Amino acid sequence: MKVKLSSTAAIILMLLSSVIFAQRNFSIENQVANLNERLNLSAEQTVKITKILTEFKDDMKTQRSNFSGDRSAIRDVMLKIIEVKDLKILKTLNKVQKKEYKKIISERSSRFNKGSRRGNGIKRGNRNF
Repeated sequence: MKVKLSSTAAIILMLLSSVIFAQRNFSIENQVANLNERLNLSAEQTVKITKILTEFKDDMKTQRSNFSGDRSAIRDVMLKIIEVKDLKILKTLNKVQKKEYKKIISERSSRFNKGSRRGNGIKRGNRNF
């Protein structure tokens, strides 16, 4: 039970910290620029993805402000918001871009899963994020 709670807490902490980190260091403009670098977005795609990321940011902010302490519930809600964002972005991409964006999703999942095995969510030693 304690291990499961620790894992859940670690996942929630990662989700929240990744959002906070993203807000501080990766503005929507930077996120779009990073996606453009990897996906070679058209002007139309850039506009659509900027709108999607803005909605995502607003949804996450709303959920954080409504957080009532039920970690499992907030984790599920945040994961669903991320999933919806990813699906919306995928709909704006062509076949080649979709393949690359799926790699981005996979890389993000690997980082989250890797972090959840750290126990308390604190990485020690080399801090190459």
